[in-house]
Amino acid sequence: MTPNSADRTGRRGAKGSLQVVAKPLVGYFDRRFQELNDRLDDRLGKVYERVETEVETISEMTLGMQRLVDIAGQELREVADDLREIVADLQRLVDCLPSSEASGESQTKRGSNPADEAGG
Repeated sequence: MTPNSADRTGRRGAKGSLQVVAKPLVGYFDRRFQELNDRLDDRLGKVYERVETEVETISEMTLGMQRLVDIAGQELREVADDLREIVADLQRLVDCLPSSEASGESQTKRGSNPADEAGG
């Protein structure tokens, strides 16, 4: 036997003795860490499920809001078109008025109070 082989044999014996003594501790901590790992996995699973549910809800809300914006935009365009037609109709009416009424002279006469003129 060489000195190196005696060293190796001594190390193996010491290592084996330590493994025998440490085995219950290692088993205890392995179980504890496995329990912790399982609990963390369960919690993360619940968090992922909740996030997935929230993302689905937000997606549905986003689609609903997009439809609402599209409908409101279309309705506003229709209202704007109606207002343009009304303004064009009013402009045609103003254009049909005699020039003295269009200038605003008759508006002041029409705007005056008849009781003031009668009592005056």
